[in-house]
Amino acid sequence: MRRPNRSIEVLDISLMAVVTKAMGAFLVLMVVFMQYYSSQPLGQQTAQQITQQVEQTQRDLTEVLRKVIAKATPEDIAKLLEEMRRRLEEAKKLIEQLRRDNDALNAQVQRLEQENAALEQEIAELEKKLANEKFVVTGHLINWDCMDARLRIGLVVPEMYLNRPNNVQDKYVLNDGATLGQGTSLSDHEFRRTYPNVNATPGTHARFNNSSFYYVTDPGVFNIVVVKQSYDTEQLGQYRGLRLKRTQQDCSVYITMQTAFLSKNVVRSTFTIRIVIPKDEFAAVPYQINIQPSGEFDFKEPSPPILAWLKDQVANAAKVSP
Repeated sequence: MRRPNRSIEVLDISLMAVVTKAMGAFLVLMVVFMQYYSSQPLGQQTAQQITQQVEQTQRDLTEVLRKVIAKATPEDIAKLLEEMRRRLEEAKKLIEQLRRDNDALNAQVQRLEQENAALEQEIAELEKKLANEKFVVTGHLINWDCMDARLRIGLVVPEMYLNRPNNVQDKYVLNDGATLGQGTSLSDHEFRRTYPNVNATPGTHARFNNSSFYYVTDPGVFNIVVVKQSYDTEQLGQYRGLRLKRTQQDCSVYITMQTAFLSKNVVRSTFTIRIVIPKDEFAAVPYQINIQPSGEFDFKEPSPPILAWLKDQVANAAKVSP
């Protein structure tokens, strides 16, 4: 007996298998490499490489499909094209979504980089501030015994000057505050003039004479100056001030000094120092003060340049006639 001829058409199954494998390989390649894709300069070089690889895969896939289609029926080709179109649309949607996600990440990275740069600048400024921390230096003239003059203590350097109206720089300072920073002064005479009934109060033999200065500074070399002034402010040329005045006796004055790091709660101070200013001198620089970066300070004899500065200051100041 003759066997019947049994044959099975495998063209459709083989064609779809080849196409599916090829498209699968194409999509897998895209998904694997899309993590490196960027539409911004951050990943531009990698994106170009991936694009070249995808294009090469498309060319290889096209060659495979050309060979397969050469043996396929029109119906098979139609099904194949429809499947390819569907998968390509899915790939385009995936690429577009990845592009949007990547752009959002790039924007976030850029924002974080800007915030990081701002924080680094702030940290650098804080470090610089800590490295060059300023401190407060104060001086106090506790009392004096020459009652016919008003004394003022100040912190001075040879290059200091007063800012006058219209941006005029006046280097002669003895008729004014005569100190860097801020300064105050109050005499026994002024206190009693303000409070005339104080004579009827117990303890009126106490002296109210005092003067002080307050200055925020870096470490450096400064000079203490003590100036004898008249009590009443008057017009001195273009500006008002206090004339310099000699006293009838030598003046004994008592001075203390402090430096303070406010942020570290550290204060350094001296004991009270007594100095004597001769009666014929209008002003004196009793000593030079050297302030160290640690806030410690020491006293030295005034240098020739500061003594020359004081001599020039006195020569050009308004004074009470002998």
